[in-house]
Amino acid sequence: MNAQTMEITSGRRFDRGFTLIEIIITAAMFSTFFTRAFTESSTPLVRLDEDLDLAAVMENMIADYKNVTVLGSLYTQVGTAGSDQSNNYGSYKVVENKYISFDASGAEVDSGSTPTSILKVTIQSTSADNAQTLTYLFTG
Repeated sequence: MNAQTMEITSGRRFDRGFTLIEIIITAAMFSTFFTRAFTESSTPLVRLDEDLDLAAVMENMIADYKNVTVLGSLYTQVGTAGSDQSNNYGSYKVVENKYISFDASGAEVDSGSTPTSILKVTIQSTSADNAQTLTYLFTG
C-alpha cells in the first residue's frame, strides 16, 4: 500500500503547513505582545529626560544658594508648596518648601515658614505621568 492509496482510502489529505485558525491565533498573540512593546518603548526615555530636567532644576537652586547663601532669599525664590513654577531655575512643581529642624531623637520637626538653619525643598516634575520627587536640605 503506497501513500497515494492510503490518502484515498482514509479520506484525508496529509498536506504540510498550518491551518488558517492556527495562523489567526498566532497573529493575534503576536499583535497583542508587540503592540504594547512598540507603543510603550519610548516611555523610559521620556521619564529619564524628565528626571534629568528635574535634577538640572535642583542643581540651579544649589548653585544659586551657593552664590546667595541666604536661606530666606532661596525660600522666596523657590515658591510656595503646591505651586507650579517656571523661573530661572526651570519648570517644576513645589512639593515642599519649609524650614525644619531635628529633635534629640533625630526626627524631623516642621517649622513651617519660621526661619531655622535648615530649609527643606522637595520638587517634582510638572509632567502628569512622572511622580518622581527630588529633595534637598539647604543649611545656613
